[in-house]
Amino acid sequence: MAGAANATIYIDTNFVLDWLTHNHTRSDSHDVAGLITAICTDKIKAVTSVITKIEVLACKTDPTMWRAWERFQARRNVQVTPVTNSIADTAMEIRDYYQRIRDADPSQKKPPGVPDCIHVATAIVLKCDEMISFDRGGMDPKSLSPLELNGTVAGKWPLKIQRPIAATRALHV
Repeated sequence: MAGAANATIYIDTNFVLDWLTHNHTRSDSHDVAGLITAICTDKIKAVTSVITKIEVLACKTDPTMWRAWERFQARRNVQVTPVTNSIADTAMEIRDYYQRIRDADPSQKKPPGVPDCIHVATAIVLKCDEMISFDRGGMDPKSLSPLELNGTVAGKWPLKIQRPIAATRALHV
């Protein structure tokens, strides 16, 4: 990856909720704050899906959290993108790929859920350098998480998907 100033990261809903709720129970919540600071000081660009906005709203955020989210997404280096046909088609292709693997071997995990597939597809279609996620990453014995797709997604698209702590180290923020 080029320098951090040129980096574009995709942030998923769990990342945003960790920041908005000041969740200090996760070991890398400090790294969320570092990435938010890097975004707010224009050192890196951030992309997320309108799905994040919907999921944040569904969490019954308090007015202070909602204002912080509104100010954040209004930044010129933060893009909240709609689910386009290209993103929807890519999400469907991702889900179908992992479903075919499970169909061939029922002992394999189920494909990621639709919202996760949309998050990953958005990062791919918008050519983000990496995706930052707090998803359970292998802890769910039944379904794949975005973290488990790190590397080459659906055997086709290169995408680094990692936790905030790994991103802050890679981006030097």
